[in-house]
Amino acid sequence: MSAPSAQPLGWIKFWKPKDDWYYLVPGERQTYLDSFAKVVAHATERGARLVGTYKCRGQSPWARFEVWEFPDLQVLIDMSNQLEEIGHFQYFAEDHTLGRRYVRTGHADSWVI
Repeated sequence: MSAPSAQPLGWIKFWKPKDDWYYLVPGERQTYLDSFAKVVAHATERGARLVGTYKCRGQSPWARFEVWEFPDLQVLIDMSNQLEEIGHFQYFAEDHTLGRRYVRTGHADSWVI
């Protein structure tokens, strides 16, 4: 089995648009979306993987969530910094949770931290 630091990081991003997103005109939204696509492409080139995007409006205070895997923490930090640079957090509220992948076995030790 790999050392814990070699296991990928799982990242769940809960998010919803803020009022500022709705005030953007279509051209401004597209400019943002183009910048966002570049940030995601850069993270993907470095090994990040978007597992899926999901809507959850009726079951959560969050409109959407995404599940990602990152090869290491630095890729996630760099992506977050790039999102800050393009003004992402002005337009979207977010909450995150992060964890390291592990294999749960039939042994009790694998069920607890």
